[in-house]
Amino acid sequence: MSAVLFVFGLPNRVIKDPLIAEVSSPSCDNRTRRNRATSASLSVMSYKAACSTTRIANLFTSQFLDALGRWQRGWKRDKSARIPIAAAIEREAAMLPAKFRRPGGRLYRKRHLYMTHDQSELAPLFLSGLLDEGSVTSWSTDYEHVERLGDDASFGHPRLAAGAIFAHVPREPEVILDISSLWADESFVAAAAAYCARDGSEGEALLNFAAKQSEVIMRAPLRLDEIEALSLPGNFQSLASLMGITREHEDVLHQMLDAADIRLERPFVISRDRASAVLSKVLESIATKMSTAHKV
Repeated sequence: MSAVLFVFGLPNRVIKDPLIAEVSSPSCDNRTRRNRATSASLSVMSYKAACSTTRIANLFTSQFLDALGRWQRGWKRDKSARIPIAAAIEREAAMLPAKFRRPGGRLYRKRHLYMTHDQSELAPLFLSGLLDEGSVTSWSTDYEHVERLGDDASFGHPRLAAGAIFAHVPREPEVILDISSLWADESFVAAAAAYCARDGSEGEALLNFAAKQSEVIMRAPLRLDEIEALSLPGNFQSLASLMGITREHEDVLHQMLDAADIRLERPFVISRDRASAVLSKVLESIATKMSTAHKV
């Protein structure tokens, strides 16, 4: 009698196992059958373990790990460099199971807004309420981490208008990859370790960043009505000027800032939960100036 083992989930694949054939033989006594059945079971388990290892290797490929490490290494704010890096991680992440891109709660992104000659950043955001960044972008579940990002270096830029922190609750299609969920998965950790052990080109970036930034890669536009906070360069006078407040009304601004416990240091942060009125006035002032400049 011949016997074959059909492997679940692998159609048209069979394993010819002589042990199973012998177990079915009428010449075997009961003890022999039990022993041979145990051997056959171990043979199947070994095969399944090998298949599991192969699936892990196939799931977290070198191409995916290259793309993830390159993404986390960054592009020094060079938009032309960001586009292919973003395309690679979006393409590779799409092959992973859905559990690695499930939307959670509120996500945060800090974006420094610059006054360009064509107003390609400020005008879409403040006039139409929407800024499409052209690729997937980095968000985080950690507001405090986002608030600390990049102001010290960026505020030396002569065209920087503000650092805006956006808060967004994602829908499922918007989430490309939840990096924290990767590092919570044992099979990914094993794959990352193996990648680094064989000197993968982006191994250093993978280990340096890991899940430290609570990062979620997402494709979603920036929305004016989702600005949660602004970090601004300058001092009280620059804020008053930005808001269009004249000298006779500066006392009112002082009182608003004191009530919100805002100290004007470089940089200072105006958040919606602490100073909603100030934040709204700043956004309104910028929008008015943008609208006036757009009409000229």
